[in-house]
Amino acid sequence: MSAAAAPWQRAELLAWLARHAELLEPGVRLLEPLPEAVRRLGADAAGPDPLGRPVLLLLGEGAGAEDLFERTVQLATRARSDAGALAPWFARPREPRIFLIAPELDADLRARLALIAPGLLLRAWSMQLEGKAVERPRFVCQVPAPLESPLGQAPAAPALSQPFLRRLLAAAGSIRPRLEVLGGGGWPLIFSGARGACAALHRDGDDLLFVTERAARRTDVLRLADEESVDRALDALLREQFAGAGIG
Repeated sequence: MSAAAAPWQRAELLAWLARHAELLEPGVRLLEPLPEAVRRLGADAAGPDPLGRPVLLLLGEGAGAEDLFERTVQLATRARSDAGALAPWFARPREPRIFLIAPELDADLRARLALIAPGLLLRAWSMQLEGKAVERPRFVCQVPAPLESPLGQAPAAPALSQPFLRRLLAAAGSIRPRLEVLGGGGWPLIFSGARGACAALHRDGDDLLFVTERAARRTDVLRLADEESVDRALDALLREQFAGAGIG
């Protein structure tokens, strides 16, 4: 870990992440303790996403770029070749996702990770620290990068859901303060606002599921099936941005 991050011990950071995994992506939870069978795959932490897929987290402090890349690919390879190790804890053990967190991700590493991200269902963050008291880490998503044109770059949606997706993305693009939409060639789409990740949009077969967090770590899952559900999703995004900007 970098000198700036020295006050955080590895075990402390993993424990903090277990309590606040939703800050990486709404709806994600990390298991405590980490099952030994999952640890042997090379994960530092793991837990389900809202669809029951394994999220395998790799904490890359103190590692060089080449080592980080190799460890990321190795973790994904092991997870896909040994779904049995994941089956007791996850509904969809054959669909692992990889989360990588490191103090820094240089431009070359980001480019290499972006190339493999769609195939590995990979997301990567750099870690920063807020305030002189170092009260909490701050995670900046580096892979995937924000979509420049969410309407034109969004992944394929079920035919019946396409009008609702288009309306959600078009209206979300008009919200101020501005929301970023993170994609990277596949699902889920992540909406990131003033306070970080605030909603996730998953495709589950023919359904689009809009996932947000409430108080006491309660997850709301909304199926985008009609105009009313789109209104509710937009209301959640507006409320989050207003709260993050100190409005209302």
